[in-house]
Amino acid sequence: MISIQKAVVPQKLVRLGRPWRTWLMQQISHTPNRKWSELPDRIKNLARTKYRNQEIKSALRAEAHSKCSYCETYIAGAQYADIDHFRPISKHPLLAFEWRNLLYSCELCNEEKSDYGKPDESIINPSIDNPESEMTFHFTGLRHGWVNPLTLKGERTRDVLKLDRPDLLIDRRRRLQEVRDNIEIYRAALNDPNLQDATRGMVGRLVRSMTGADASFSSMCNQYVDTQQDARVWKAL
Repeated sequence: MISIQKAVVPQKLVRLGRPWRTWLMQQISHTPNRKWSELPDRIKNLARTKYRNQEIKSALRAEAHSKCSYCETYIAGAQYADIDHFRPISKHPLLAFEWRNLLYSCELCNEEKSDYGKPDESIINPSIDNPESEMTFHFTGLRHGWVNPLTLKGERTRDVLKLDRPDLLIDRRRRLQEVRDNIEIYRAALNDPNLQDATRGMVGRLVRSMTGADASFSSMCNQYVDTQQDARVWKAL
């Protein structure tokens, strides 16, 4: 998970965010207990079409570098992307169209998070918190690629989102191995006078690209590269 720098509020929300909120709260006021859960499916779906507007979704995708804001999986197609309300709409309908409450998410993380939103037991909010101060990763032994929480919030985030779920762990380990392989190629090139100049630059740039914000699992890759003694050399290429 990396920090998300919230982009400028899309004009669609600037123009319609407040009217949409007023409309939704009016709909909720007509329910027996004034709850989102008591709204007819027709109204819920209409609300979803509003915050899933293409302009809003595109802006969220851009600020998240086309990755899930939580697990950092690259989301290849729009059908696999969802919009998460960090503070769940079921408990905080006033924030349904609040830009700072919206995050780009994969379907799995959004499903796992569901309506979790305990104020006194919060998970990491990548648009506010520094995720790398809350959790890192294991790089050795049988648990390599697993999340290594540094704080209770980091541990809670891992557990709520199931960030060590099998499919995700397989993908992270595969990515980590790619980084390791390229680092070894880079080091071998340093000792080959015939390939050194050309290969060093190419592989160095490749390793650097795997740690960039737009790369899958870049937080893990960047942290791993930083554990290597010669990390500064190829990061500067």
